[in-house]
Amino acid sequence: MSMVTEKSLNSHGEEGTVNAAFSAALTPLEDMGLRKRNIPSILQGLADNPYALPQPMQCDIVKKELDAIDTLLGPDIDAPKAAALSANAQYAETGGEIIHDAVVGFVRSQTSIIPLRSIVRRITGANKHEKAVNNAIQAGKLRRAYLRGAAEAKFGGSCLAARRIIAESKKTSAEAVEVAAK
Repeated sequence: MSMVTEKSLNSHGEEGTVNAAFSAALTPLEDMGLRKRNIPSILQGLADNPYALPQPMQCDIVKKELDAIDTLLGPDIDAPKAAALSANAQYAETGGEIIHDAVVGFVRSQTSIIPLRSIVRRITGANKHEKAVNNAIQAGKLRRAYLRGAAEAKFGGSCLAARRIIAESKKTSAEAVEVAAK
């Protein structure tokens, strides 16, 4: 069973492509309800009330919960980013993404063997489970945003490090991390 994570959707590389192709090959098993993605317990609990304040509302507790959510969902949208890539690095990254998409697309096309797939997915409960997984991911994102806002309101800037996006800048990665830590 695979773990719910969006990191795998964003990281291509060789390992990411192999994992994505393998996952695509197992799609028919998911369609028939024989393979399901696990929903981590922390995300299952958030679906009911992502806006509950942690008890007690302490900076260390908020940080631990945010770290756990970041581990499951990957970094938040405003996590510090490295300096802009050189033209050659951008070409290499784009080429890697094209290859990744082609490989995964090919595997998906070869494994799409179930006739009337949407009906099969509905009957087996695969659609319902996929919706539960997506709702859990959404609840995790909402919880992360809520906790960051609540921590900022309660503790000001003293609890969580301010984050800044360093995009299209000439700064080095070390400078980007230094700016993000301020």
